Amino acid sequence: MNEIFNLDEANKKLRDICKDRINSKYSEEEYQKVEKQLDDELKIIEDQKSAMDYLLVLDVLENVGAQNDEYVFMGAITSTLVSYLIDISDIDPFDESIPAVYSEFCYGLDGGHKTSFELRVNLDLYDRLVNYFETIQNSNGKDYFIKRYDDHGKLIGAYIEINLDNGIFSNNSFLFMPITEPTEIISDEIIRICKPKSFEEYVKCYGLTHGTGTWEDNGKYLINSNGKKLYDLIAYREDVYEFLLNSGIEITRAYDLAEYVRKGKAERRGFSEEVKTELISKGIPTWFIESCCKIRYLFPRSHGMTFVKRFVKI
Repeated sequence: MNEIFNLDEANKKLRDICKDRINSKYSEEEYQKVEKQLDDELKIIEDQKSAMDYLLVLDVLENVGAQNDEYVFMGAITSTLVSYLIDISDIDPFDESIPAVYSEFCYGLDGGHKTSFELRVNLDLYDRLVNYFETIQNSNGKDYFIKRYDDHGKLIGAYIEINLDNGIFSNNSFLFMPITEPTEIISDEIIRICKPKSFEEYVKCYGLTHGTGTWEDNGKYLINSNGKKLYDLIAYREDVYEFLLNSGIEITRAYDLAEYVRKGKAERRGFSEEVKTELISKGIPTWFIESCCKIRYLFPRSHGMTFVKRFVKI
């Protein structure tokens, strides 16, 4: 445990874990491209000084005896190679048989975004985590987790705060919320209209179900009245990103516009005339622009992939 609180040792420990698992998860032919991606992600984590956070999360899960079928991680952290190698995620970003995921949506294009570790857990694991966080203290008697409660006084996680000689690192949060049974994974109406058959199609339908402004008066209309197919619809921010990139929009611009849509800013503010002109000049159709302007929130695609893998029988 002590190596977690030494930044250099934490970086080395996380790197060693990941490097060791590359050998067990990938072939020699894949190694070079996978190693390049891993080195890029570990450099970002090192710059963020967040290797300790990853190790603390792993230490917590090990201490409470968490099993893979007891929890699922939320959000874009499940899109990264590091998360796959340390078994936080079961989404392999190099698996060509599944929809593409992008680590930049976890770390940001400049590597400056620090993600949270958010889980949905079963009731038994929730109780063990509550007991752990209510009692754990580090060796000098000070909590290194600042507990977080909901409005009803229920413990739902903690902020990670590590006090080192060279400063305090309060980087990420570790949040956990109980689920007994998943609520509606994919709506019956979307299943009936879209008729998904493949894993990728079920993932798209999950996003249409759980995004805000993605289906009613948007995807549903485009399928029923505009002749569009399931693969045309916007269900995730990656759908916006990919469409813009494939239309010739520069990567930074595509990323920023995808984030603008994801956060519902296009729905609240619309696109400026300058942006509209830019999009139209790249041949982006009116229906796509109008669809973006109806969206209030989008999940990352890896989030949907995680839940479909865990809870949907295909």
